[in-house]
Amino acid sequence: NVIAREGKQGTSAMIRENGQMGAILIKACKPQQDRALDLPTIGPETVLLCAQKNMKGIIGEAGKTLIVEQDRVKQIADEKGLFVFGAAP
Repeated sequence: NVIAREGKQGTSAMIRENGQMGAILIKACKPQQDRALDLPTIGPETVLLCAQKNMKGIIGEAGKTLIVEQDRVKQIADEKGLFVFGAAP
């Protein structure tokens, strides 16, 4: 089931308002999104917010999701027990 879709306020706001235990965040390009200028992005804050809401993990579209501070994202995910996975569409 889809719990929420990201609005103009962005991913962090969506997680704060709608994140819930067991949920999975999925980051993917919109059909009209300019992939040269605006890729879906996750970073340490995204992982921390998901952990605060007891979410299971994050799935990003493989090769089309930017991970800011990859080592820190991995460290936080490991510490908090979340998965971060790149999946093909």
